[in-house]
Amino acid sequence: GFSGSFAVLNGHLEAKDSDHPPDWSCCAGIDTLVILRGNERCVEIAEELIQAGRDPGEPVMFVEESPAARSPGALESPLGSVARGEAKIRPPALRVVCGVVKMRRRW
Repeated sequence: GFSGSFAVLNGHLEAKDSDHPPDWSCCAGIDTLVILRGNERCVEIAEELIQAGRDPGEPVMFVEESPAARSPGALESPLGSVARGEAKIRPPALRVVCGVVKMRRRW
């Protein structure tokens, strides 16, 4: 299979805001990450995930809600591109970080 483990994290929390901010270094070995909120910290989170050992080429899928279309849209980008600020997303959006994103092309 593509994924044997997953975690759902709150991307909104920062060290200054919480006694228990996400420890992105713990996420290196988790197959699938779902990150809710925190779109304004998207670049920082991607950088931290890469520093923690995730592959910059790993696909990330952003699932965006488009109020105009009243339906979700999806944007796929490599983690390294996200870390460089190249992924243009509209909040609200959630992120799915994992190889299973590649399966989307088969659907």
